[in-house]
Amino acid sequence: MLTNSSGKAERIGDAVGLDTPASIMKVFEAMKAAGYDFGEDDMPSDGDELIQNLVDRCSYDEIYLTEHQLANAAGHVPKGVYQTLFDKLPQKQKDHILEQWGQPPGEAYVHNDAIALSGLEFGNIFMALQPPRGYGMASRLLCIACDPDKIYHTPDLPPPHNYFALYRWLHDVWKADAIVHMGKHGTLEWLPGKGVGLSSECYPDTFLDDMPLIYPFIINDPGEGMQSKRRAHSVIIDHLTPPMTTADGYGELAQLMQLVDEYYQIEMLDPSKMPLIQKQIWELIQKINLDEAWMATCASWLELKLEMDFTFWDKSQNEKP
Repeated sequence: MLTNSSGKAERIGDAVGLDTPASIMKVFEAMKAAGYDFGEDDMPSDGDELIQNLVDRCSYDEIYLTEHQLANAAGHVPKGVYQTLFDKLPQKQKDHILEQWGQPPGEAYVHNDAIALSGLEFGNIFMALQPPRGYGMASRLLCIACDPDKIYHTPDLPPPHNYFALYRWLHDVWKADAIVHMGKHGTLEWLPGKGVGLSSECYPDTFLDDMPLIYPFIINDPGEGMQSKRRAHSVIIDHLTPPMTTADGYGELAQLMQLVDEYYQIEMLDPSKMPLIQKQIWELIQKINLDEAWMATCASWLELKLEMDFTFWDKSQNEKP
């Protein structure tokens, strides 16, 4: 199960101090060596290809999502099957979900009267993407349901139908033996219910049932790790913090930093070339979508230079894993 904190493709596997895609590939290698069946299909060559395959197949990012992807999703829960699963919920939870999200199977990620589940299947391994807890969906009661920053830890917002569908489909239909959650952190352990000593009225306990949950978690955040241990009966496997280095720039941002350095050099040595470098800088700013943010606060080329200088200096002072 991969964290997908905002439902956006660029946040798949989001974690703290962990390269989730690369780590998953290492876990897969270890599982293969231990004899787990990954089927006959070719495996991705690296973590980047793994995530790209997942997005291409079907993600929860509505910017990229198409009807073809919904039809081609790795898993589907037909309306009738979901209704049977939903009917097993405690009445209080059913009422809570119905009040917030309407009748099954809901409106989110439904194709041909079936809920589409994002993931990739490799033999006896199903790599699932944790569904949004309500991001971008129309909410009947709470306007915060469209704000990922506000609902992430909201204690009383029930998850939508497709969220429940994935966990029960894994347990009742796909017959998963266990879940390994990769990425810090997910939303299951923050669903409504008691803080400790959960009962059948608490969402994490209802959704997981008797499935073991294994959770690699960064060692320097015991507070949030304890939340999953207490509320999702997870087995925490600590991993070390990565070594740190200066953030600097990379990719197209590094190219922009280099162009700005060149601009200052020719300003002193050959001012006739300044318009050309200015044009290259502006084209790159537009390419990496910084134009709206910077031009909203910069009324002149001089102010833009100062803004870029501060941004690059600020990055040089920060650290990254």
